[in-house]
Amino acid sequence: EPQVLPEVLEPQVLPEVFEPQVLPEVLEPQVLPEEPKCVEGEEYRGDVAITINGATCQRWSRQTPYTHIYLPENYPDSGLGDHNYCRDPSSEGAPWCYTTGSTRWDWCFEECVSN
Repeated sequence: EPQVLPEVLEPQVLPEVFEPQVLPEVLEPQVLPEEPKCVEGEEYRGDVAITINGATCQRWSRQTPYTHIYLPENYPDSGLGDHNYCRDPSSEGAPWCYTTGSTRWDWCFEECVSN
């Protein structure tokens, strides 16, 4: 029995609807620098104000909720001020702060261990 072949259509040229576009340059995503896991204490002058356990730091210039001796005027070279950034005015070896929560003070970074 003879086979019926499909009808062959002439190729069609479609009208150009889209103008060619120059795509914007794809930029590599920027990664913000992470705070280090451990920091040597006395030299730290960053702006971390949360402890490793998630507590918000108390301002060094305040005496609430916890009273303390580490006032900016008593330790002028320790980076203390009217802020709540982690510092190490007591030379403990790592930045810490008094907290605004139920824990009096806490570390802001893990302890640096030398190998």
